[in-house]
Amino acid sequence: MKKAEKNDVRYKIADALEAVMQTKPFSKIRVSDITDECGLSRQTFYRNFSDIYDLANWLHTERTRLSFDIFLENKDVVESLSIKFKAMMRYKNFYRYIAASEGQNSFSDYHAKVLAETCKKHIGANQLNEEILLAVDLYAEGFTKTTINWIRSGMKIHPTTLAEHLYKSMPNNMIKFYL
Repeated sequence: MKKAEKNDVRYKIADALEAVMQTKPFSKIRVSDITDECGLSRQTFYRNFSDIYDLANWLHTERTRLSFDIFLENKDVVESLSIKFKAMMRYKNFYRYIAASEGQNSFSDYHAKVLAETCKKHIGANQLNEEILLAVDLYAEGFTKTTINWIRSGMKIHPTTLAEHLYKSMPNNMIKFYL
């Protein structure tokens, strides 16, 4: 299967997830609900995603890819975060549903992991020491908790304001990599 065809199938599955989310809480959705909605087999679902959390996390990554690209290029961090939060606001209901899930493979676990990996990649392996690694993990967890709280409270803070606050809260030993 070509990459474009695989993404078409993935988007069809993602659209079905969002349709099912209109009638069921995320925690109650089963793979069969999604496959029934989109008319694809369970086998097709599992060829593309390991579980529903993997699907939701993939969709988040797709929707916020531009912000990560800007972040990794070391352009304006506030701009990249603002773009991310604006994309999330555009799909407010989706994020409200997935932010409610907790535990292993949840959106919050995924978000913190990806943010920490992205920061480490941006900083560079030769710059990472015990102190920086601790700061990155601390920042990723705090950033994620703040993001989840923002989603759960109805995204009332403007995306650019939230981006500025999160940038300013970066630990001092990390900020030098993002000036």
